[in-house]
Amino acid sequence: LPGPGVGTLAVAAFAEGLFGPMHAEFERTPKTASVSDAPAAGEIPMPAAARPKRRVPYLAFETIFVATQAAWIAYFVFQGNFLSAVWASWLAACIIGLRIIPVVTRNSQNPTLKQA
Repeated sequence: LPGPGVGTLAVAAFAEGLFGPMHAEFERTPKTASVSDAPAAGEIPMPAAARPKRRVPYLAFETIFVATQAAWIAYFVFQGNFLSAVWASWLAACIIGLRIIPVVTRNSQNPTLKQA
């Protein structure tokens, strides 16, 4: 069943929130109702060098998760359980999409980053 992969992801997110550093991703949500990239009133814009970098543990966990789902996909196909293989593929595609979509949308919104 592809269910254990989702449970593992939920447990990892819970454990990170409980035991991880206090500057986790979900704690950096904006507190203003801003709908643009302009800074809020009285807010000092953060220079690019001071912005938080992507952390390696997230990428490592996502890579392990996708590799595990790939192993499940191979197992399910070998066993002839194609519906479970489709759902394991869907989970892996969601994780890959969460990594790719922000890069694609950022590049499409900033025409100076596009290559000719």
